Amino acid sequence: QVAGLLVHPFLGMAQAAPMHPLSLCCVEICDQLLQDVVREVSTSCTSTAELTPGELALLEGAAGGRDPATLALSPQLRDLLAVEARASERCVRRLEEVTKAEGGSDIFGNHAKQIIETLTCTNCGTQIAANRFAPHLERCMLGKGRASARMARDAMRSTAESDARLAY
Repeated sequence: QVAGLLVHPFLGMAQAAPMHPLSLCCVEICDQLLQDVVREVSTSCTSTAELTPGELALLEGAAGGRDPATLALSPQLRDLLAVEARASERCVRRLEEVTKAEGGSDIFGNHAKQIIETLTCTNCGTQIAANRFAPHLERCMLGKGRASARMARDAMRSTAESDARLAY
């Protein structure tokens, strides 16, 4: 498109003619559809090109130039699919065993109970959940808990009382 004129690919620049806005819109739609088709074909070719030669041979052996609806699998592909099916069945069985052992799961498939590791504080010997261990150590070793606040308050109170006695 040049200054409101659309250059027709077959007519060339010399034969360019002004186009109606509705015609321009139709040309834009056709151009977009053509770009989408080219993008889809190039994507499928790229994904086919990324296959290993063995995978490509399996696909070609499976297709054999026939209609996909009447597709007969090659023996190699059939064996590969059987192995994958057995592996997936084992995984499903193992997942069911784990789910039953852990008390089931909720409606979203998340495990209902999670085993939380407990650690022993080296300072006070208390059993603490792993996710609360760092804050506990901070309070326990650096004196930032209720007990240390109580001790500090009592110390300040006793200091204030002794200062008050000395003032009389």
